Amino acid sequence: MRLTLLIILLSFTCKAQRDILYHNLAGHAIAMGTGWVTYKVSDKIGLSMLMGLGTGIIAGIAKEEIWDRKWKRGTPSLDDKLATSWGSVIGTVCVSVCMTINREKQYQNQHYIRHDFRKDTLNATRHERFN
Repeated sequence: MRLTLLIILLSFTCKAQRDILYHNLAGHAIAMGTGWVTYKVSDKIGLSMLMGLGTGIIAGIAKEEIWDRKWKRGTPSLDDKLATSWGSVIGTVCVSVCMTINREKQYQNQHYIRHDFRKDTLNATRHERFN
């Protein structure tokens, strides 16, 4: 167990591993941010997933091709593109789960409010106290 933990900790000290991790996190953040904003604007889960995934992948490819290759400010590599793309996929999956949970909560809340108003006035007054 200690040896496994030591190997994991040493793997994060390697510069190449950190670079891949940063690319992965950047793709994750871009996909989640774009996906969530698109969902809040359009209220469409499929469109939001597509926008988040596409934006994350395009940002990763653009960074490698423009910043690294064209402007020669870094070393372009396929691994970095793949890491950013994989991070975008994971971010898209995470944000789609969040959007689905959000939609379910909205549905349950609407159903609960309608049910309370139909059932009796006591629950309706309780609900009005919270708003």
